[in-house]
Amino acid sequence: MDELQGERSNCRVPANSQKKYCLVLLCGLPASGKSFLARRLCSHLSQIDIHYIHVEYDCFMSENIVFSQYNEKQWKEQRFNVLKSVDILLQKNINFDCEDCTIIDDMPNNLSALFMNKMATNCDCLQEKFQKSSELPHVFIVDDNMFYSSMRNSYLRLCRIYSIGFGIVYVNTPVNVCLERNDTRPHPVMTSTIITMNDKFEPPDITKENVVQISTELSFGDCIRFISQLIDYCFEHSLRTSEHQNVRDKMHVQSLIDTTDQYLRKLISDRLNFERKNLAGDIRGVAKTLHIYKKCEMINVRRILKSPVFIDVLPSDTEFQGYLEDIDKSFKFKFPIG
Repeated sequence: MDELQGERSNCRVPANSQKKYCLVLLCGLPASGKSFLARRLCSHLSQIDIHYIHVEYDCFMSENIVFSQYNEKQWKEQRFNVLKSVDILLQKNINFDCEDCTIIDDMPNNLSALFMNKMATNCDCLQEKFQKSSELPHVFIVDDNMFYSSMRNSYLRLCRIYSIGFGIVYVNTPVNVCLERNDTRPHPVMTSTIITMNDKFEPPDITKENVVQISTELSFGDCIRFISQLIDYCFEHSLRTSEHQNVRDKMHVQSLIDTTDQYLRKLISDRLNFERKNLAGDIRGVAKTLHIYKKCEMINVRRILKSPVFIDVLPSDTEFQGYLEDIDKSFKFKFPIG
């Protein structure tokens, strides 16, 4: 982990660099208009000599993996792979002379081919040999629902690692409008998924200077103008991470891991006590299955929380409590009583 952190520190944009980078998130409900707005923004940027790299999550997520409690693990795994790929893409684009930045080999699950096919035409720095990087400004546009603040914070972390600007465009379209638009799509999202996301949505703080809110009342011209002003702000306000913050957050990460471990231990203990009281016979087979489940869950928790992408972007107390509740639901779904 420390070695990876060191690699990324070498790929930071120098404080005195004349080249400008920023990453802008477009977040909102499905069918809120994010992708359409992103494409209009990209068209505008190409006309004013700003390179853009548009990452639309829907293009990199399997169509059969949707947000639900039944395939939560696969859904999170795919999202993590997209985030990791963006991390590698940032590293390669910002520090194009770095020999260790091998985008094709490092991207997970063959996502590199998808990234190259969809984005090479948007930025001439993304050619096959990566021989040089343009001196023009670069905007990384990430387009996704990102209904939890922790999802957005993962990209905030990347911007701190690479010392680039960070902004959020909150596409605040009413849920009834999203549902109506969704019905006209060739491949609509499940209505229940949109309603669930709306109930869980944690809006960004629109009072912050690096956040703009887009509503259906605005014209597209106004939308592009507001986002362009946000990009200008992000170009001039790159982020930095202090060493004190890194140490403090690593301690917090270990605390979250320990709490998760204790929570799983209690779930397993309660379940085994139930088995002893209500079932006759040997329960060693059940115990072995439960402990294998716990081991796999903890490996996944450590992998995510200790990743350089997440080490400095930690969930709030409310978010972590929700995470434990999700573990409880998943456990009861996998190991039902009766």
